[in-house]
Amino acid sequence: MPVILHVDPTLDDRDAIRAGLSTQEGWTVESASSYEEARERLNLHPVDAVLSEADLGDGEWRDLLTTIRGRQWNTPVFVVTRALSIEAAAQSARDGAELVFSKDSDPAEWIFPLECAIERAASRSTRAAVESSLTEQTLRFTVDNDKGRVPHLVTMLVEYCDKFGLLDDRDRMRIQVALEEALLNSVIHGNLEVSSKLREMEGDVFEQAILDRKQLEPYRSRRVTLIAEYTREYARFTIRDEGPGFDVNKVRNPTEDDAIELASGRGILLMRSVRQFNHGGPVYGTAVSWDGRTIVSCSTDQTVRVWDNQTGQQKFQLNGHEGAVHAVTMSLDETFALSSGADGTLRLWDIVGGRPLKELARYNSTMYSVVIHPQGQLVAAAGADRKVHLLDMTTGAEVRVLEGHKDFIHCVQFSPDGAKLASFGYAGHLKIWRTADGALLHESRQGSVGNYAAFSPDGTKLLLSGGDGFARVLAVP
Repeated sequence: MPVILHVDPTLDDRDAIRAGLSTQEGWTVESASSYEEARERLNLHPVDAVLSEADLGDGEWRDLLTTIRGRQWNTPVFVVTRALSIEAAAQSARDGAELVFSKDSDPAEWIFPLECAIERAASRSTRAAVESSLTEQTLRFTVDNDKGRVPHLVTMLVEYCDKFGLLDDRDRMRIQVALEEALLNSVIHGNLEVSSKLREMEGDVFEQAILDRKQLEPYRSRRVTLIAEYTREYARFTIRDEGPGFDVNKVRNPTEDDAIELASGRGILLMRSVRQFNHGGPVYGTAVSWDGRTIVSCSTDQTVRVWDNQTGQQKFQLNGHEGAVHAVTMSLDETFALSSGADGTLRLWDIVGGRPLKELARYNSTMYSVVIHPQGQLVAAAGADRKVHLLDMTTGAEVRVLEGHKDFIHCVQFSPDGAKLASFGYAGHLKIWRTADGALLHESRQGSVGNYAAFSPDGTKLLLSGGDGFARVLAVP
């Protein structure tokens, strides 16, 4: 019989919704008053559906969704709220909510969509269980020179990667790009022998050359052979065309100053750039050293990891967080990293020796963002408590608390000179503060859901990205 978990800080709402859903025979409705209580409840055993208030006080419904997806569950999550705009409801659906219910409606009307969602989730789980018994598979393709079919073939190849549990969202995009580039190169430059230099000519010379070669021998009869091998540990793709071949080492690097405007070499660069840094769940944050050799990442798998970007090898896995790790930043001398997460802690790590240094601070709410001042002695952190905390980097003592946000804060960033601090909130609310005394210099609303903010190198512009699909550039006052 279905078990529904309803998470809401308000007791009256919990009671009213439980009463409305209890009319459905055989349903069990369990309640939690906060994100942390819900997480503890989910530790006991899975549920069939989750109803969550958008704002849980110590977190939000997205944190529950992250917890559920991190455990590879198909459990549908519904947002139940009284104050949510149409724009925010649409964003919730894009972020993974099954549906958004209004508390002003009759909970009995929710039963049918709940039943449908639970049935779909059960079907997906059954299918996934069957597919999990498949241990390996090899696919062989003979592909003609119609480049319009390549995207559809790539979609199929990536779907098989998903069946074997090999990709997260970021890897999926990178593999799609690499496969598409490899196949297009084999068709256009391999079988048809059309040069990229034609792209640099005016008009449609390049596309016309492709059409002409498809009608001429020996080009028209050539084929691309693709072998895709899948196991639970890896996928291997072998792509072979029937053209004359080329020396890959002679292809110019398109990032070089005198080659940046050339059309050739970009596909190979994209294929070479595909290097997987695998966590056990979605990756929420990264920090990269100035020379690009070291990458630090954090994930819903509760770890911070240090990678060698030259080899793609993991150097260290750093454990200590007791929930999803939402943000990570690197010190100016690149010897340590600082992370923040759903457990409310800020943790300091030695990324040269690969060891935890200390818990710098602990809060009662999810901390979505953390950043180190350019001079290295100050830390800014913010999250679900709607406050910006400024702390001493050495002792962890709070220097100042900046208040005024009425929603969760998803990002904090210092200006390059450290004189200003930007904080960007869930409902698109932006505030810019003076670091020295905490004075509020600017506030405005920029879109509907604020995800990330970054200052330009000279500190005169602020780039903002939002959940409404827009990136905005703001002149810093």
